[in-house]
Amino acid sequence: MTAIFRVLPFIYICLGLLFIIPVATTIYNVAIVIPRIDPDMLEPVSLVPTITLLFIGLVLITISEINGILLLKRKHRRTSIILSCILLLAFPIGTLLGIATLFVLNQGLIKARYAEQDAAANP
Repeated sequence: MTAIFRVLPFIYICLGLLFIIPVATTIYNVAIVIPRIDPDMLEPVSLVPTITLLFIGLVLITISEINGILLLKRKHRRTSIILSCILLLAFPIGTLLGIATLFVLNQGLIKARYAEQDAAANP
């Protein structure tokens, strides 16, 4: 179980970096490619779904990165649980990672490690 716990932060950080690719591609397409091909596609009605998806992607990137950092530092267990629950909505990869993280964070040994860390930080 601790082996999975050691790997999870790096998976979250890599996942956040992987989410950057479609977001950057979409921004590039909206800003550069679409105006050259069809300027009528830049009407507000057609941009609302794109901007909404970009915002959701940026939120998922941020949640993934923050959760990875918190797991790496072994701090704020409750926050990691909440962020993992939010990532359950990012089907399919976020769902799998969220379930694995929730399973690992609720193990007795991991809870004890977080308790030791909190006790050492707050003497």
